[in-house]
Amino acid sequence: MLTVLLLLWQHLVHAPQHTRTLAAYSPLLGLEAELAQLRESAAALSAPENKTDSSSALILNPQEAFTVLEELKAKIGAHAWQFTYQLGEPEDPAPETPLLRSLRVRAKLTPTPQSSESFQQLMQVLPLFSQQSKRLELMRLTLRADEKENLQADLNLRFTLHAPTPAPAP
Repeated sequence: MLTVLLLLWQHLVHAPQHTRTLAAYSPLLGLEAELAQLRESAAALSAPENKTDSSSALILNPQEAFTVLEELKAKIGAHAWQFTYQLGEPEDPAPETPLLRSLRVRAKLTPTPQSSESFQQLMQVLPLFSQQSKRLELMRLTLRADEKENLQADLNLRFTLHAPTPAPAP
């Protein structure tokens, strides 16, 4: 008797409720599947065989960073955005990585007056930072917008410099 009641409850109450829940969450399940695909494709892109030689991705001096940033500025200008930046001083190497130093960059992105769809264009500009031949890391991104649809992005970037090998002590 108890088994019959459980079967009735399963088919009359639980199964229809479960079907309604699945139908309600099906768009979210689709998004979850799409997110899993994106993660797999990102992992494939970052696989070691797709990476360039890591030593060639390091810059050797601030002048090389300036050159990379000027190239980036030209690419960003093609997307109707202005890119301004200020290079910091190279930091001292950390004890655990004596051959690597960091060079921080403070930058600002602002749309040009000709920019009609600034947010969509910004979404096209941001991937340019990771497509550089030299290692440039986006450390912080702050977006500011107001009621008049003025948009501005403040960025903190970091280059990794190859520190000169210290001369052996005599």
